[in-house]
Order: sequence, then structure tokens, then C-alpha cells
Amino acid sequence: MAGPPASSGRRLATFVIVLAILAIYSYPYIATTWTLGSKLVPYAFAADLSLYLNLGQLGSSQHQPALNPYYGTPMQAGAFGYLTFDLAFRVFGWLENIVHHNLWYAVLMWSWLWWMAICIGAFWFFHLALPEETAPVIYLGVSLLFFFNFGVLKSLLGAWLHLPSLAGFEALSLSYIRAFFPPIPVALLVLYLALQIRALRFSRWYDWAGMCVLQAVAFAMFPYATLLMAGSTLVVAIAFLGSLSLRRWVRTMVPYGVACAAMDFMFLLLRPLGPGMHDPNFSLLRLRPSHIFDLTGGALILLFLLSVLTVVLRPFGSREAKWTLAGLGFSNILLMLADAVFAPSLLLSVHGGYFLHCTISLQVAYFAAALMARFEPAHRWMRSACLAAVVLVVVNGAMLALGNYRAFLPQNREISELARTLGSLRVEYGDVIIARADSVDDLCSWAPLLTRGTVLFCRSAQYELSESERRGFHRLRQAFYLYFTGKDTRWVEGIIRDPGALTAQDRLAFAGEINPSDKDTLDRGKQEIAAELIPQLAEVEKRQGLTQYFSRPYPRVLVIDDAKHRIFVKERLSSFLAIVSEQQVGDFVVLWCRLNAG
Repeated sequence: MAGPPASSGRRLATFVIVLAILAIYSYPYIATTWTLGSKLVPYAFAADLSLYLNLGQLGSSQHQPALNPYYGTPMQAGAFGYLTFDLAFRVFGWLENIVHHNLWYAVLMWSWLWWMAICIGAFWFFHLALPEETAPVIYLGVSLLFFFNFGVLKSLLGAWLHLPSLAGFEALSLSYIRAFFPPIPVALLVLYLALQIRALRFSRWYDWAGMCVLQAVAFAMFPYATLLMAGSTLVVAIAFLGSLSLRRWVRTMVPYGVACAAMDFMFLLLRPLGPGMHDPNFSLLRLRPSHIFDLTGGALILLFLLSVLTVVLRPFGSREAKWTLAGLGFSNILLMLADAVFAPSLLLSVHGGYFLHCTISLQVAYFAAALMARFEPAHRWMRSACLAAVVLVVVNGAMLALGNYRAFLPQNREISELARTLGSLRVEYGDVIIARADSVDDLCSWAPLLTRGTVLFCRSAQYELSESERRGFHRLRQAFYLYFTGKDTRWVEGIIRDPGALTAQDRLAFAGEINPSDKDTLDRGKQEIAAELIPQLAEVEKRQGLTQYFSRPYPRVLVIDDAKHRIFVKERLSSFLAIVSEQQVGDFVVLWCRLNAG
């Protein structure tokens, strides 16, 4: 008689947790929309949203061939970098088409999709990995996954100590608030881990097939997730080698591994590699053993200790769960330390950090369940303590959501105001916009998403250009942008020489070229700035006509500047452009210009 009420209670608890996740994660987006009273743009609460949305335009574009959204130039086949693994952006493009290119709705629905996918995968994994009597830990594990962040544990504790001030929470963020990465790879990873436990437990072919499909999808979206999947399965295969019959091992593990490798290899044959891979000076291996100490932090040490404990302690719940979590932990550790062996430009360690919180959360929940099973019969209060921990973690998530909303409100207000400004100006196809281009999500990145025009220069455009385009006309556009903002060759030379100007050097270089932890990469990045950008800027300083630098003249040029803190020098603009009119629209000063005839 006790079965149905208990089952009903678990379903209710699951519903409440899922509702809390969607509500808290949606709060920054909905609250910003309410505060600004606008749905003209999707709102950002982490870096790179505009970059991902512009990449998504290629999946929703009706142009044949596809056009670079920033510059309006045809995409060169076989020369993509970021778009080698572009399945996520193509899927988003399909969703954007379904909602008639309304980015506000598209981003919100897209985020809900992946948050729910993580929920489903996490609940499924915990139900398979943990015994029935430790069910309350499932809700703790899911709450930790969404509302905590072991990767910034010290900062998170500091934020609590400084309450009622929210400044500490404003410097942090919800773990999966970003619209694309890490939510997408984490969702695929937890679903894969759940299927792996089923495959080991029941040996059904469709579980192995599902794992194969998930790793292929992950490879096409975010290949770093595939490395963790492969590492976890490899550890499990080794651990189970002694207990499985050789015939069963050969009939399951070997075909699965061969199928996965074949699918990934075929994908790479059919897809273009990034520009760096075609560089004759590119070296895949870069041995730097001492760099391990730079990559090791408190969270990584915690992950190592939890992974070792998982191995040495007796299996709890199931042997499949134990070795799946152990394999995940050690694979994540190796990925986090990979920059000590592989080229830093591969960003293995950086993207390995995307999974750190997920891995630790799963392991912590596993050990919490083990403690409950061991001590709960003698200490009934443990269930109450688990419930209290869930409530505290959910409150932590609410504080992070509030911090996200407050921290990004000024930036979102500016982008919303930009959307209103561009909407009132009737920018036409062929018009070129000159706007601030200091960061990835700056005004120039949003302009192609809000108008039919293109931009003069944008740092994010490098991800959709070939190597020759990046070092050719993209550098030239960068030179014009620097000139219009009052910079010259002496300023660039000073930045290159200044060892403390890493931020400015990073803005001048291409992605990954300014790496303070890798002297060879840093020096080479500086040399390329000097060899490519300075000569281009010197030519611009000669004040020759703009038209001779571009393949087609622009009918109109629109300069958008901050009304209070102008960055563009009017006199320098006038040396290339004839300023037709000047007006203030909201918080911006708008200059309508045309090209000088000279």
C-alpha cells in the first residue's frame, strides 16, 4: 500500500525540481525583457551569444552560396574553422526558421530545449546509478548540477560571506546559462552516460547504437565531449575486461569502438578543417610538463580526489555506475591537463573546464547516496538534511540568476537601444555600418543580426573566414577601424612592446594567438601583428580613397557611436567619408556618410 503514494511523491518532487530549474534559469531573460520592455533582441548573460547567433544565420540563410553575415562576402568552401563542427548552429538555424526569424523566441526556446535535455539525462542517469532507497539524493544531484558551480567554489563561498551585497554573485553565473556551450555537450554527455550504464547492464544492441549516435552528434557539435565519452567507455572496457567473457567483449566493445571511430573519421573526411590545421608551422604536440602546475587548481584537485575514491571504494549501487563515473573523472582530468602536451591553440584545457562542474556534481551525488545508504538506517535525519541541502542549493541558484540579471542589464540595455536605433534608420541591403568592435559581443556583432547591412570590421568575423581572408581583407578592415578610432602605427608598435598590454594585444591578434602561458605562441602572435597589421595601417594613414580597397563601393556608410563616450574621430572619418548628416538617436550619435570620390 505504501508503493503508489511514494511513487506519486517522487513524481511531484521531480516536477517541482524541473519547474524550479526552468523558472530560475529563465528569470534573467524574462526579467530583462520586462525591465527593458523590448523583444527586439535576445538577451545575453554570458559571452559569445552574438557570435553563435551569427554562425546560426548560415543554417537559416536562403542564400546560395551562403554569405558571411558580417561582411556579406561569399563563404569559401573548404576554408572554415569554427564551422567544421557546425551541427549545433545548423539545428538552431532550423529552429529560427520555424519561429520566422524571431531571435528573442528562438534563443529562449533553444535554451529550454537543452536545459530540459540535461534534466532528462541527469534524472535518467541517477535513477540507473543509485539504489531506490537513496532517491532523495537524486534531487540533490540534479540541484547541484544546475544551481551550484564547483568550478568557482571559492568565489561562490565568498559571495555568500558578503551578503546582503550581491556583487559577488554578479561576478559569477549559472552553470548552463549560455545558449550553446556548455549546455549542449553536457546534455549529450549525461544522456550518453545513462545509456552506457544500460548497455553494460543489459547488453542490448539498441543501447550501444544510441551511444554511437550520441557520440557522433557530439562530435559534429562539440568534439571535446566525444573525448570524454570515449575516455569513460575506455576505462569501463578495461575494468570489465576480466569479468566479461572474451566472446561477449569482442561482440560488444570492439564493434562499438570501430563504428564510432569510422563515423568520426568519415565526418572529418567530409568536413573542412580549421585554418590552423593547414599551417605548415602548426604542431599538434607541444610538450610543456611544467605547465601542469599552472593548469591545476582547487576544483581539479577535488575532481582528482573524488575520482581516486571512486576507484578504491567498493562499488555502490552498481559496478557499471562506479566505473562510468571513474572513467568520466579521469578523462576530464586528462582533458584539463592536455595543454601541457598538445598545442594550446586546440583549447583542450579550456573546453575541458566546461565539463568540470558536471563531473564533480555526478560524483558528489554518488558519494552522498553511498553515505545515506550506509548511515540512514541509524540516522533518520539524513533525509531531512538532504532536503535542506536541496533547498539551500536552489536558493544559491536563485541568487546566481539574480546576479546574472543585474550584471548583464547595462549591456542588454545597450543592445536593446541599438536595435531600436537601427530599426528607426531603415538600413538597406548594401549599407555598411561602422560600430564599436572591441569585444566579441560588441555593437558590430549585433548589427548584422538586426539589419540587412554589413559591418566594416568585427573581430568575430574571423571565425567565418578562410586563412587568406583573415590575413587579407579582414586585416585591412581592422586597419581602417583602428584608424577611425584614433590609432596609428606607433600605437600598435607600443602595444606589441608592452608586456602588460595583453588585453590590447589579444584584441589585435586572432583568436588563440596571444597566450601568456605559451611564450612561443605569444611571440608568434606579436610577430604576425607587426608583419600584417602595421603595414596595412601605414597604407591607410596615407589617406588613399576607400573605394580602391574594396571590391564594390558601398552606397551608404552608417557610423554609430556612443553619444557620451565617442570612440570614432570625426576628422579621421572625414578624410575618407563625406558626412551627409549627423543626428542623435537615443544613446547613440549616428553619422550618415558616403564614400569620398578620391
